[in-house]
Amino acid sequence: MLIDFPLQAADVPRLDGILVTHANNDHFGVPTCTALNEVTQRFHSTRYVSDLMHERGMPADGHGIGDAFSVGGVRVTVTPADHAWQNAAPQPGQRTFHDEDSCGFWIETLDGVIWAPGDSRLIREHHLTMPTPDALLFDFSDSEWHFTFDGAVEMANAYPDADLLPHHWGSVDSPEFAPFNADPDTLRDVVVNPKRIRATRTGRAFPTGGASDRLNLMQQQNVRVQVISDPARRDSLFWCSGSDRKRRHDHYPAASHRQELIVRGPA
Repeated sequence: MLIDFPLQAADVPRLDGILVTHANNDHFGVPTCTALNEVTQRFHSTRYVSDLMHERGMPADGHGIGDAFSVGGVRVTVTPADHAWQNAAPQPGQRTFHDEDSCGFWIETLDGVIWAPGDSRLIREHHLTMPTPDALLFDFSDSEWHFTFDGAVEMANAYPDADLLPHHWGSVDSPEFAPFNADPDTLRDVVVNPKRIRATRTGRAFPTGGASDRLNLMQQQNVRVQVISDPARRDSLFWCSGSDRKRRHDHYPAASHRQELIVRGPA
């Protein structure tokens, strides 16, 4: 790992929910989710991932693409993803993976919208046609099973007022593995309104809605997004809340990424 971790799973007192985009172990990290099981009210993911969670005794709800549910005062809609990379080189006896095994999350809070599209190839009719979110968890790694660099730029410029929170960079010492080695500096000359690129270091708070009129109010109310990580595990979690809610995302088994977001509002 290339970073120090500001938060351990053992330090988390309570979670209303954990959102998991897919089964790869940098998103669905079994050790971390197991450690958080006792303090988590509910896990949310696709139906395939929820079955894996049930096998491990985790209270999980499986959702289809387009489903909507609430975590406290936060409304979450499941968005499509194209990330069935396992089918490109199937192992003996491997199941066939389906598009609906992976997803993204459109997260609506009282103070703004956060879109976590998950790991996916670019689906133009979806990824380029959504309403503008306040913040976009931005995967810009140049990988054929992700958006690719050009596809990520196209997506970023489709929402020129959305704050961009890049991930898949700077966390893992895996120089041969392209999805973990993106460079935020490569974005500044190609992204419209580059000041909205928030290459936030792990552990640093970031007030959401930086490009919107809600920023000052959100700062006053202590609504913030914080990137966190958990050491020695290959997964990442994402929390979203008006008091404390959480969501997590996922990736490949080849390396560890472990980046998380927490949205906190007034207690």
